[in-house]
Amino acid sequence: MFAILENLGTPELILCGIAALLVFGKRLPEVAAQAGATLSKFRRNLDGAIEESGVENEIKKIKDALPHDLSVRDVARAATRKVEDRMRQLNAEAEKIEREVKESIKSATETPAPETEATPPKTEGVDPAQGFGTSGTVPRE
Repeated sequence: MFAILENLGTPELILCGIAALLVFGKRLPEVAAQAGATLSKFRRNLDGAIEESGVENEIKKIKDALPHDLSVRDVARAATRKVEDRMRQLNAEAEKIEREVKESIKSATETPAPETEATPPKTEGVDPAQGFGTSGTVPRE
């Protein structure tokens, strides 16, 4: 909300003052005092809630854990180095797996499998494809 106030210049503040005077008239000082009191109470409650939640302590712990002498560029370089190292490691593992697969394929093709005569399986009973007659007809018993 306060970010909006940073963009207000003198002409905008004068225009807001005139609009407030037209809307509230003689009650303007009273309304402004109530708004100030409400804003102050809201701010105190918000500060109390932040204090009770412990968010500030957590933020302080995180800031203390981060190195202070490193720039963003140094942190980015370190992260890039770690990513590149991990990529090299994964690439080496993938090449190892690829070699193992090629070796297993090579060894499987070197030893020929015993040749067997391919005979269709014997089935007993009636062939379900026979006896239906022309297409579109249903056999009846």
